[in-house]
Amino acid sequence: MVSLILISHSQKIVEGLKDLVGEMAKGIPIFVAGGNSEGGLGSNYELIKDVIQQAQSPHGSVILFDLGSSAMTAETVLDELDDAIKSNIKIVNAPLVEGAIVAAVEIRSGASLEDILATLKDIEIIK
Repeated sequence: MVSLILISHSQKIVEGLKDLVGEMAKGIPIFVAGGNSEGGLGSNYELIKDVIQQAQSPHGSVILFDLGSSAMTAETVLDELDDAIKSNIKIVNAPLVEGAIVAAVEIRSGASLEDILATLKDIEIIK
């Protein structure tokens, strides 16, 4: 099963979103990283790295984020991973809440990583 990784500058946001998504798509693997190392608002490289490593799945992983620096931190972590692992983890630029719900429902239905990415493309934020 594809895993879902939610990254935010706020631990409260991702914990609440994990609860919401978990109710809508019970049993899917959801991993969260939120806040800085002191428990406040911000980004924590080590936490994001640990979560990405824990979330690795042979079926793939989808990362959703709240702000650009969360994505940049995730990209930095991915750059350090082996290419075979890195190619199976995708960062998606979609709204965090809506993207998490859409991805979770797709994951619960047994969709492949490619199918999940195609569905999320419809709600991606255009840069």
